Amino acid sequence: MANSQIFVVLHAIYGSDNSASATLHVFSTEQNENPCYFCFLLAGAGISLVDYFKDYSYFVDVKSRNQAMASQMEKGSTVLAHNGFVFGQIENFEIRSPIIFFFTKNGFNENELEDRDEYLTFAKENGYDYVAIDNLLERKEIREFIGAEQLNTGDTLSGFLLTYKSSDFLIFKRLD
Repeated sequence: MANSQIFVVLHAIYGSDNSASATLHVFSTEQNENPCYFCFLLAGAGISLVDYFKDYSYFVDVKSRNQAMASQMEKGSTVLAHNGFVFGQIENFEIRSPIIFFFTKNGFNENELEDRDEYLTFAKENGYDYVAIDNLLERKEIREFIGAEQLNTGDTLSGFLLTYKSSDFLIFKRLD
């Protein structure tokens, strides 16, 4: 095995329901004398991933989206926003992840309006100045219980005012 090489290939499979599975393949040139076999596997994995990524709707300019959201908030504020909000904004805001909310909560209520109120109440009780909801990048659970389609700019909910609404995102500002 002195002259053999070991190759490791991670083969990922993505389903239409956003599920994923991965298999790790380990190859040795001692086991497979034909390196074309290995190249074929790599090419196949690459084609699978390219097909997946070209249809993947989440390839967006995150930094630009974050800048658009940030333009609706005062710099230096504490913001409860999706984890990706750190890109291009970590110097401008104190950013808190929604994961904090999920770690302190025991599951979801039967009623999504209760979840929305609890989420915003949590933000207010923890002194967050803004809650920013990105309709593309935010966690699915949050997008569902916020219920953007039922809200209008100027609505007040659990101590927050909806100051900005677009098809891309919502900005809630804490009322003092």
